[in-house]
Amino acid sequence: MFMRLIIALIVFSFAFLHVKAQSTVERFKKAIIEKEYVEALSLTSQVINENPNSLELLDLAADVYVEMEYHAEALKVLQAALEIESNNVTFTRKYALALANTSKFTEAVNIMNKLFKKKGMDKNPDNLIALANIYLKADSLAQAEYTLLKARESDDKRAEIFTGLGDLYYAKKVYELAKDNYESAILLNKELLEPRIKLASSYYRLGNMEMDQTLSQEYFRRSLNEWNYITKVDPKNATAFYEQGKIFFLASKFLEAGSSFNRYALLRPEGWLGRWYCAQAWYKSKRFDSAVVHLEAVRNKIDTITVQANEMLAHTYFETKKYKESSDLYGTLTKIDQANYERYGYAAFFAKDTNTAVRAFYSAIEGPDKKCNTMFRFANLLMSMKKYDEAINVFSKRINMCEDTNSVKSIYYIGNCLYSSAKHDSAIIVFKDYLTKEINSIPARISMYNSFNAIKKSDAGKQYLTEAYQIYSKSILENPNNASTKKEGESVLDALCRINLESKEFASVIKYAKEWSDINKNSATPYVYLGFAYQSQNDSQNACKNYNEALKLDPSNVAASKNKKALLCK
Repeated sequence: MFMRLIIALIVFSFAFLHVKAQSTVERFKKAIIEKEYVEALSLTSQVINENPNSLELLDLAADVYVEMEYHAEALKVLQAALEIESNNVTFTRKYALALANTSKFTEAVNIMNKLFKKKGMDKNPDNLIALANIYLKADSLAQAEYTLLKARESDDKRAEIFTGLGDLYYAKKVYELAKDNYESAILLNKELLEPRIKLASSYYRLGNMEMDQTLSQEYFRRSLNEWNYITKVDPKNATAFYEQGKIFFLASKFLEAGSSFNRYALLRPEGWLGRWYCAQAWYKSKRFDSAVVHLEAVRNKIDTITVQANEMLAHTYFETKKYKESSDLYGTLTKIDQANYERYGYAAFFAKDTNTAVRAFYSAIEGPDKKCNTMFRFANLLMSMKKYDEAINVFSKRINMCEDTNSVKSIYYIGNCLYSSAKHDSAIIVFKDYLTKEINSIPARISMYNSFNAIKKSDAGKQYLTEAYQIYSKSILENPNNASTKKEGESVLDALCRINLESKEFASVIKYAKEWSDINKNSATPYVYLGFAYQSQNDSQNACKNYNEALKLDPSNVAASKNKKALLCK
């Protein structure tokens, strides 16, 4: 009984493995029929390992590898097939083409010449077509032409021969002859899509070259019709989308190119060259969200593009607000141009890495191009970091290089830097210079008062505060709803409340604070000033009223809360 159970288990296990193997092969074949080559590729290794002596499956595996551009793997599979059946002409041709796909052109030609020595092989059209394609891949156009013409002599009804001739003339940029041969190929075999793909490209090239507008538009119409036919008949034809994308890309139609290459990438996720084109197309059309996916995928897959792809990716991260990633990637680049240093600076700043931002901005403004806006923003950044001397230097450089309204503002900011550095005498000189250019500036007049007050000359500064109030009063009458005027007015009234409170001019404090509360009913500060003034006049009722009003607007106001408590306000 026990032995029968073991035997049954063994039989079941073999049956299970057989079903599993069958299932894998069936899925593999089904994927190929449905042109789901990504799925087919995922099964290829398993199929080969489980069926190492099946010529049919080795042949299909090689086709999948070629389709997915895994040329080295295709070469190995075809070599294994030839070890099983060394005289198989089909495998020999495919092996030679696989060698050519891996740039082993001399070896590929030698394989074909060796095949031609066998009886009748040098007259076989399929062999001649294969050799011609090897020459085309090697860019040996004269030999390719000779071989194709020889093939045509032996069989002038083969569409593949005319497709090859079309490829030859296309490579020579003789697009009219390329067109004629592709059209001949289609007449011979309407089912072939390869010549249609090349024909669509030829029409497009001819349309670009044609001087006659009517004929040019006709070529473009034909090209579009061919692409529409190809993608309708075979929506999973990756080559069609790749070639279409290249045409659009070369014509600088980057949005259209991006769409075509995107379709290609979905069908060939490891088609790195196509994805590189896709990344560039989206990047050039400023579709940075789309570009970033392909740049991340491809940048380490093609050695020759890594530097450029990383630079583009750093920029793309910046445009998609991935500031830390952008800053980190810029930091790895060995060579950065002025525009990218500028982005590097902003990326680092937004990533809260101000030290890196400062270094990058210095590099950005020291290049040959004027960077007026960057200098202005950079100087403001330095000022916010309390690097006042550096900020003054950058503001001064900007004034010398750029003539615009921000250059005038730069003078004012230099004055602020000097004031913040306790260089009040120098600040007064700069503010006076600024007021010769901006004669109605309220902030500069307030700054003048503050500077005089800092050197104990508040009486000399009061005239500027008075002027500021007069300018504000006139402006608010002319533009009662102007937000900028109201904001400047608040600054003036704040200063007037403060200095009158210090000099115990409580009636003036009440006057200016009430005026302030009229233009900004949401600010607690004027009510605090009113509370101080009334309290100083021993008017507890009005003091409490205003402290309560201040606390309604700002419940955490310490001064109002403290004084309300001291007065025992309700």
